[in-house]
Amino acid sequence: MKDLSEGGVAFFTEKDLKLSIGNLLNDISLNIPEGNEWLRFHIHQAVVRRIVHPSFPERRTLYAIEFLEMPKETREKLIAYISKHQIVMIQKLKG
Repeated sequence: MKDLSEGGVAFFTEKDLKLSIGNLLNDISLNIPEGNEWLRFHIHQAVVRRIVHPSFPERRTLYAIEFLEMPKETREKLIAYISKHQIVMIQKLKG
C-alpha cells in the first residue's frame, strides 16, 4: 500500500488487475496487516481514479481508488486506524 485515507487507497500490484479508470468496484474488502492480525474494512463501492503502469526500474502498477460508499462504522474505524498511525509517525519524527 502506498497511501491510505478515509477517501481512498493507492496500492501497488505486480499483477495486471484488468482495471480501467472509471471502473466501479463493488463490495471491496480492504485487509490491512496489524501485528499478527488483519484489520478488515468493508467498502460498498469505489471507483478507479488513477493507474500508473510500470516503467523501468519499477515493475509494479500503481492503482488509486476513491471510496464512494461505506458504512458509517467502517469510516469511523478507518479514521481511527489512520489517526493512530499518524500519531506514531509524529512521535517517531520527534524522536
